[in-house]
Amino acid sequence: MTSPDPDEIARACIDKYTSHREFWPDVRSNGVPQFTVLAGIVLHDSDSGQTECISLGTGAKCLPFNKLPKSGEALHDSHAEVLARRGGDASTSALAINQPVEMATLKAISPMPQPERGTTARGRDNYNALGWLRTKPARADAPPTISHSCSDKIALWSLVGFQGALLYQLMGPLFFSGLVIGDVLGQFSDSEVDRVREDCQRAFVDRLRPLPDGIQVVHELRIVFTRVLFPHTRSQIVAPNAVSDPESHIWIGPSTNNPDAWETIVNGFRRGIGPKRYQTPRFQPLLCKASFMRLHIICCKVLGEIDYYTTTYYQMKRCGCAEKYQFAKSVLRSSGAPLEGWLVSGQEWEDFEANKMD
Repeated sequence: MTSPDPDEIARACIDKYTSHREFWPDVRSNGVPQFTVLAGIVLHDSDSGQTECISLGTGAKCLPFNKLPKSGEALHDSHAEVLARRGGDASTSALAINQPVEMATLKAISPMPQPERGTTARGRDNYNALGWLRTKPARADAPPTISHSCSDKIALWSLVGFQGALLYQLMGPLFFSGLVIGDVLGQFSDSEVDRVREDCQRAFVDRLRPLPDGIQVVHELRIVFTRVLFPHTRSQIVAPNAVSDPESHIWIGPSTNNPDAWETIVNGFRRGIGPKRYQTPRFQPLLCKASFMRLHIICCKVLGEIDYYTTTYYQMKRCGCAEKYQFAKSVLRSSGAPLEGWLVSGQEWEDFEANKMD
């Protein structure tokens, strides 16, 4: 059994990305080029050595707190790693796999500053402080959000799984075996690469130690770098005035019964969809909370599970064996714990019901 080659993981994601020309950032009408961030989830069969990309996400945008919807119809966080993770949840390819696999994720962006315990900072505030939780975006003049940094989120997923509360009820925890990071090798000196590696180890693993009582490490996250270049990352754009692409893109891999799917997200909603259609299910983002709720209900019906039709999304996430998942998150975010100070939206933003979404 072999571990996946990080360059192979990167190529699986980047090749899929480049095959979708509509995902590429455009040059603005004033001639200013745009860049983006790419993340993906790849399945690796350790017996055969085969790899398969099952989801992709691009983008670096999230909704301000005062714009968060209360009916689950929009994506709160449209950063690449969040979309790739949610796409991995939604991909029925993952459900169809019946052989041992490893899951690796690619994050094609230079590492961010590492988030003292119990403190949540905004973006780059107190940039040199270690161990702080941080919210997006990094710009101080942007509206405040409760979306956490990519390092915060991946650190949490490494201990509770990346699957979320709903999929946890059907499959239990799912863990990444490795994290492949781009835009490091070839960009820095050897000593700087070593420092980046130490920073990543601290951000994703070491700052969570010692673990609180009741929390165990099921899979130690392996952090590796790739030399494969993502063509639309900031470092590959020569122009000094390049700006971030305001659009986010989602790709979800095919399954036995469904073709692959993709869409573009702007300000949390599908591009081209007006406010009058926000509450209509077929016009909502594939990966928003309302869509996830409907998908979970369908899965539960197929499996003969409990009827959730009159349950709110907030209640659904806390049903059955998801209590164990929710307990682990609450312990990690409790006073004195590694992720103390974590911001959440709360019940008010998840109190919608399935029978009121049609």
